[in-house]
Amino acid sequence: MYIIIGLGVLNVILGIYQFISQSNLGLNILGESPLSLFSYGVAKIVAHETTFLRIYGLLAHPNILAGILVIVSLLNLYLINKRQQLLSRGIFIASYFMIILGISLTFSRGGILALLVGTIFFI
Repeated sequence: MYIIIGLGVLNVILGIYQFISQSNLGLNILGESPLSLFSYGVAKIVAHETTFLRIYGLLAHPNILAGILVIVSLLNLYLINKRQQLLSRGIFIASYFMIILGISLTFSRGGILALLVGTIFFI
């Protein structure tokens, strides 16, 4: 489970860099999609006449990334409740908030709704 959470956080970090640069990072050998604001078929969002690229991480579409991050966030909540040590709980809490940031930067309405419903059922 630790590897799954680590890979989820890695995808979020790569996605944040994609969001900041508004293009791909050149990691095509790892499966990163070719991204550009001016390409057709790339998921974008428009707010106040400004176009933003949705984060992809190393996956094919932001909605897929959001679905995987929802599952990883629920695993992360389970490990937060299971751990007793303060340091490991702090690491899992920090990774949980990074994953929530990643889900919000995918701008996936279904992912955000699934996160809310899953968290409510978990609690």
